[in-house]
Amino acid sequence: MGSGFTLTAEIADDHGINITGQLGHAIVVRVDGGETYEGDVTGSFKFNRGDYRAGKLDIVMPAISLGTHEITLKAWDNFNNSSLITKTIEVVSTENLKLSDVMNYPNPIRKGNYSTSFQYCLNGDVDRVSIKIFTESGRKIKTIDLTTPEFTIMGCHQVSWNLRDADDDPIANGIYLYQVVASGRDANGKLKRAEDAEKLVILW
Repeated sequence: MGSGFTLTAEIADDHGINITGQLGHAIVVRVDGGETYEGDVTGSFKFNRGDYRAGKLDIVMPAISLGTHEITLKAWDNFNNSSLITKTIEVVSTENLKLSDVMNYPNPIRKGNYSTSFQYCLNGDVDRVSIKIFTESGRKIKTIDLTTPEFTIMGCHQVSWNLRDADDDPIANGIYLYQVVASGRDANGKLKRAEDAEKLVILW
């Protein structure tokens, strides 16, 4: 079995993006024509600030099997015209790279705590570690990219987060998902990748 992953897409149309969710006009993602996965992801779409014509999707996808898969994304404008895009991806094995002990502390985060620390352990050196934070509905609100050896060498690491989103606004009470993704290349230049996802809770 493969690993879960994050699907990111930017959508734009001069007539605006239809996010009403009306029957037959949702933003829909399918993997392998719907045989592997099919989901209405309208609720995860976020307009760009001050622009009703464009926005972005960040969707946490379920694990799919190793091998080649076809992903399609269909969306509608406000005049009920649809567009479909198709991409082919390859899910590869990540057995040689492992993430462990992924957690954050404190969790739950209560009143008086205005930061949390993510922890993760690597069984080898990597080029990059990304920590992606999502709302419970799957909308990404923050990405922390780490590329210095301080955070990418073999061993256990801690990263502090001030509980503010990408716009530097404090996040609200609720349940959030976070995904730690480590990636790099082995001695033969082959891509290696590992990821894990957990939940954090804000109780302010």
